[in-house]
Amino acid sequence: EPTPQDIIAIQDSDVFIYTGGENDVWVEDILSSMPDSDMVTLRLVDCVDTVEEEQVEGMKGSAGHDHDEEDYGNVHGGHTDEADGEDEEKSQHEVDEHVWTSPVNASLIVEQIKNVLSQADPDHSEMYAENTLAYQKQLSELDGQFREVVDHAKRNIMIFGDRFPFRYFADEYGLEYYAAFPGCAGDTEPSAATMAFLIEKVREEKVPAVLKMELSNDDIANAVAEATGTEVKVLYSCHNLSADDLENGETYLSMMQKNVETLKEVLN
Repeated sequence: EPTPQDIIAIQDSDVFIYTGGENDVWVEDILSSMPDSDMVTLRLVDCVDTVEEEQVEGMKGSAGHDHDEEDYGNVHGGHTDEADGEDEEKSQHEVDEHVWTSPVNASLIVEQIKNVLSQADPDHSEMYAENTLAYQKQLSELDGQFREVVDHAKRNIMIFGDRFPFRYFADEYGLEYYAAFPGCAGDTEPSAATMAFLIEKVREEKVPAVLKMELSNDDIANAVAEATGTEVKVLYSCHNLSADDLENGETYLSMMQKNVETLKEVLN
């Protein structure tokens, strides 16, 4: 929940940029309650073509962000009441908010950020345009590196002992994936069936490493890796930064560059 200081900071902003989607409903409430102002706003989910959050084989059943205790293969859990149907409907139509995980999307987002900054601060629009072109060039180079890795890889499958916020990334580069939970899952306890599925899938595909996100609990990934004699690798969703990483100057580009190197190992 936002603090009073957060709300004041939003109200005092000239430009306010936020992700949008289910997790940012509170933002919409604040913005709609504010008096008319010259504030320029931008939702990242409006910058790209969005997709719905996906439930792939092996994932523990989910119902939006508040996940029921359901096993894979028994998603309905034997319940047929109207409330369960509504939860399932919500789950099936929830937009995946992690739009930035594709460098191609990131370039589109940067373009729109340039536009809103120029709208709010036209005196510096030329500078914003120059900086945008320079950054988009780096994103294009990053995109090329990922395509090079995937084009020359032995396999195209990623297995996550974690949530999976990489739908846009996987779609962009034609990668298949299996994971314990969807990207927005609040659940952290996999079913026995999910664990068994991930372990069997690692063995079947002979992948060299199980993946997890940065700053997430690694119990699932470690358990799958231990059961299969593989190791655990981090794929950065660029969603969170530790205080040390922030102080050390980590950026979207630097974390994505680490992902390039990780995929070279995981896909070969």
